[in-house]
Amino acid sequence: MEENRLKKQYLFFENNPEISLVYSNFIQFGEGRDDKFIEAIEFKKDPYEIMKESFKKTLPEDTTPSRILDPKGYIPGGSVMMKKSLFEKEIQLDTTLKNSEDYDLWLQVIGKRNKIAKVPIVAFRYRRHENQKSKNPEKMQLAASHILKKFREGKYFQ
Repeated sequence: MEENRLKKQYLFFENNPEISLVYSNFIQFGEGRDDKFIEAIEFKKDPYEIMKESFKKTLPEDTTPSRILDPKGYIPGGSVMMKKSLFEKEIQLDTTLKNSEDYDLWLQVIGKRNKIAKVPIVAFRYRRHENQKSKNPEKMQLAASHILKKFREGKYFQ
């Protein structure tokens, strides 16, 4: 985690009380590559409206959870800070998921019309390595199929 990341995100919450979830950029390193700045998605319109539009479309079976919101960008899981109140009344961790649990949470947050925002800082450094969960295509596809099924059934909007 980058120095003062929590303080900066907390101050953003303090100055924007209508926001329930914040996220930020990060630096990727490892596997013999140079450090790479990864820009988190910058939504051009309300993510809830994007979800509703995606819900009306026939999404391909291989749609990954992040592609429901944007074809290229995503919300980096390691950068997210959420208000505790979301878990107290609205959001539940899907314990059947072994991958993409973060995107399941983001879709719940957005689908219940909570506001999210990007804080334009580098929140953390992420080391790439060969044993990452995200490098297992079978497990990733199982999680994506589960989330896509929930999405098609409208469960993120309840």
